Amino acid sequence: MINLEFEPASPAQIYFCNSTKRNILFNSGYGAGKTYVGSYKILLLLLKFNKSRAVIGRQKYTDLMKTTAQTFFQVCPSELYEEKYGGARADARGYLRLINGSEVFFMHFDNMDIKSIKSLEINFLLLDQAEEISEAIYLGLDSRLGRKSDAEVPEDLLALNPNWPRNELTNAPLVPPYSFILINPPDEGEANYLIQRFHPDSLEWQTKWRDINDYVWSSSRDNKALVILNGLRDMLMVKSDKVKERFTKFTKVQ
Repeated sequence: MINLEFEPASPAQIYFCNSTKRNILFNSGYGAGKTYVGSYKILLLLLKFNKSRAVIGRQKYTDLMKTTAQTFFQVCPSELYEEKYGGARADARGYLRLINGSEVFFMHFDNMDIKSIKSLEINFLLLDQAEEISEAIYLGLDSRLGRKSDAEVPEDLLALNPNWPRNELTNAPLVPPYSFILINPPDEGEANYLIQRFHPDSLEWQTKWRDINDYVWSSSRDNKALVILNGLRDMLMVKSDKVKERFTKFTKVQ
């Protein structure tokens, strides 16, 4: 038995973990732990649903591999992808296979051809620093959620939910799609397409997305782990007032 040890470090992280909406956006300043908690939640889904598949993405390749992927592997014990039990890790290809058959594609979107996204078959999506990603890429990825049809729903969930949704043609139980969108406060503010789709003050969210999109915000000061390590204090000593405002406070849609 492999235990994933995780202690939420802020109320926002607790809310994020407990939300059951299809899509969750976590908007916060630097160091709020959103990549860590996002990696934890997507790993839980990959372990719960055998043979499922996730994309973990970021705009730039260097940021993806040096930051986002590194955080994910801090959360994911190496025992979960041991080769002798059927696992595989190939960083050069951006590929991970867990011992239960679930997979992760690590993708960056530098010079990405939207056509290459349209062939993806995935169940889950994690986008880090998503404010840097174009709306076209985001929508293309979102449209591929739920496409991997051979992912397995465990018997314990089916026993608890006799009316679990099923494929109309095959009657196979459907793995629910989820996406986790992680952003720093975007420069465009309320004009950003993600803010429009997720923020509760947005008319678009109120009229189109409220049933499936959830929104979490956090100040960097809310992360007790960061404060304990003095990382926030050190950052604020060298940042301008404008940057401090952006990365430690939350501004509602105007």
